[in-house]
Amino acid sequence: MINREEIFRSIDEEKRKENYIKALSLYGELLKENIYDFNIYSSMAKIYYLLGDYDASVRFNLISIHLSIIESEEILKTDTTISKEMNEMIKKIKGLTEELSKVDKILKNLIFCEPNLIHLGHSLLDSTLNDESKETYLKILKGEKIDIDEKYKKSEMELFYPFGILFSAVMIESEIKREEIVEYYLSYDSSEMRTVYEKVLKLYEEFKFPETR
Repeated sequence: MINREEIFRSIDEEKRKENYIKALSLYGELLKENIYDFNIYSSMAKIYYLLGDYDASVRFNLISIHLSIIESEEILKTDTTISKEMNEMIKKIKGLTEELSKVDKILKNLIFCEPNLIHLGHSLLDSTLNDESKETYLKILKGEKIDIDEKYKKSEMELFYPFGILFSAVMIESEIKREEIVEYYLSYDSSEMRTVYEKVLKLYEEFKFPETR
């Protein structure tokens, strides 16, 4: 049995030294113990972002989001308070259902994924951006101490977060079995994913996403 605490300490050390490839290798060791650990895939997605591999960042983030949705479904069955919050959130963005038939089922679970959705938005959009929000996000991922201003917070909630929600709602296939999730997103055709991106970009531009807070 692997020593998880020791591996996490090693990962933190490699990240401090910006040895991101080594950090990925160590995360891989953790996945050998539990290939369905959505937190590990989320962490790997951030490492790929730091390496500038936005495509891999998107794919690993989708794996994390989908696996976490499966887990959250069990929570929603027993936690009526959270379930009520989900239903209220869905009512606010009901206009999307005309475009996305799956959106009700997906959105009911996505509130658990807010950090991942924000990261997904960055992974999808930052390759085309060259502004302060991208620089700020890089510093956040590196663990640098920075003052986050209101402009950046606004961009998170009005651009990256909703874009991540829309992309997830289109990409995630809830019928896929848990054991198929990793292979599904890692092998997803790049040109088809680009088509999804363009569709979501059009949706975002046409639909004024309401405030979720």
